[in-house]
Amino acid sequence: MKNIKYTFLLLLGLGTITTGCDSEDDLIEERIAETTPEPTIFTSGTTSFRNYVALGNSLTAGDMDGA
Repeated sequence: MKNIKYTFLLLLGLGTITTGCDSEDDLIEERIAETTPEPTIFTSGTTSFRNYVALGNSLTAGDMDGA
């Protein structure tokens, strides 16, 4: 009786493990679909880059946010 009980529990556990998990490919496709933005059409606009302002000195050169 013990062997039948352990065999049943083993089969139940294996069945749960194999059917309870999503495949990695499905998860990757879902994540790509969620994070991919809608395509947009870019225009040149009216931005003027004639003035340039730099803040900081040589000690802060090359630093960026979160670096």
